[in-house]
Amino acid sequence: MEFLAFWSSIRLKIIVGFLIGVLSIGLFSVYAQHRFGAAMEEINEQARILESAHAMASFTKDTFQILNTYLYVEDPATLEELRSDYAISSYNAHQELERLKNLSSNSELLERLESHSERSKSILQEMLLIHDAKLLEQNQQDNNSILALETREKELFSESQEVQELVQIIFETIVEDADSSFNNAIAEFEDARHDTNLLLYIIIIYSAGLAIVIANSLSKPITYLRDMAGQVGKGARNLKIEAKGNDEIAELAFEFNRMVDHLGRYERDILDKNKRLLVANEKLKELDKEKDEFIAIAAHELKNPIAAIKSFGELLVERRTINDKKKLRKFSKYINECTNDLYYLAVNLVDSARLSLGKFEYSASPVNVNKFFKENGPEITALVRAHGIKASFMASKSLPKVGTDPDRLMQVVRNLVLNAIHYTPKGGAIDVRAYKGGKGLIEFSVKDSGIGIPEDKQDKIFSRFYQAGNRQSNKAAGSGLGLSICKGIVEAMGGRIWFESVEGKGTTFFFSLPVTQKKPRKELGKDKEK
Repeated sequence: MEFLAFWSSIRLKIIVGFLIGVLSIGLFSVYAQHRFGAAMEEINEQARILESAHAMASFTKDTFQILNTYLYVEDPATLEELRSDYAISSYNAHQELERLKNLSSNSELLERLESHSERSKSILQEMLLIHDAKLLEQNQQDNNSILALETREKELFSESQEVQELVQIIFETIVEDADSSFNNAIAEFEDARHDTNLLLYIIIIYSAGLAIVIANSLSKPITYLRDMAGQVGKGARNLKIEAKGNDEIAELAFEFNRMVDHLGRYERDILDKNKRLLVANEKLKELDKEKDEFIAIAAHELKNPIAAIKSFGELLVERRTINDKKKLRKFSKYINECTNDLYYLAVNLVDSARLSLGKFEYSASPVNVNKFFKENGPEITALVRAHGIKASFMASKSLPKVGTDPDRLMQVVRNLVLNAIHYTPKGGAIDVRAYKGGKGLIEFSVKDSGIGIPEDKQDKIFSRFYQAGNRQSNKAAGSGLGLSICKGIVEAMGGRIWFESVEGKGTTFFFSLPVTQKKPRKELGKDKEK
């Protein structure tokens, strides 16, 4: 593309300009470091020379002051102390002289200074000896010797004054030279700083110019990319930029193309998800409709037994009924039946809510299936026959125990039987059996000779609130919860539930439970709707 060709043409120029800038900065750094280093070294050297010169002058002055004091003292202890101070000052002066010889390049002055220092030292030592001799002669009262010593002492003192003046002149010369060199080093440092600042300004200007050139060079391809991005933002998804090479602009073009591809895929994904959301929304509407139907059914189911209980209760308190035992038994039986219906409806409502919240509980224990059928057979048989339907309730002999909750097992069987009653006409038959299934399983079946389940309804048969809608017209409507509760309980106890149905010929529901149960679960998961 055009912007890639333009970028390739200026890339070499930008690289060369960048290298020149880097080289300039490097040379500038070396130059500045050299000049500043030399200037600072000179400044430090001259400072050390000045320090040593002043220190030597101070120690030399201390030496002469000690001597002057010594010449007028006669106390032996004081004289001994002054001799010690003299030795220390003389040693320090000599050390500073050696330091100056190592630092200063003016060897002639230093040689003169060393010569005068040695002469001064010998004079001072001789004067010390003369003073000590005078003290000795005074004790012996030898006036002639004392006079000769005083004459010599005056000559040496005069000579020491001359030497001291010469040393002072040399010190002043050394200090002046060092001070001049120090000032020259300071001036060199200032010149170096001035030149460095000037070069720094030049490099800054050059870098700014190079930055402007690079920015202008980059603006064209970047502007092209911006325009392409604007077209993508307006909906174009078929744009492609030719990406050649491996530099940053080529990578940017490659990422742009990949972004456009991703946007296209994301848009397709979003459209697909929107379609699925629409389907889910329709399902939610269906569920909401089922919920409303369930509420209406539940209200109706609750209303009927409550109304019957209320009516029979009113009849029971009438005087004519109280005295009629036959009617009392009849009405009490009706109230008991209505109460049972109301109880089981409430149980189903509560269990369905607990299953949906994952809070459904049960207590597993070994259950003798043959004993279970023997104890509960009469109740189930009576329930079926009360609707004019033939009933059979049988279990194979010597079945092993299953690990389950007997109350929940009875709830499953009862719900399946009630469901069969709703779809079986009078004169039909319902057969409940238990037998050995697959390995380690006991299977239960509830078979009816009713109207069967239409094929288009079978995939939703275990859904909450769902009713096939083809029940017998003379049967009361149920809540639509029984089969979903059966599925939740069976699966929670480690079993499986399924059915076989042929429309017009009847339906058989099967469920299996393991002979041995793993550690019982106290809370069941949410009901999985199909």
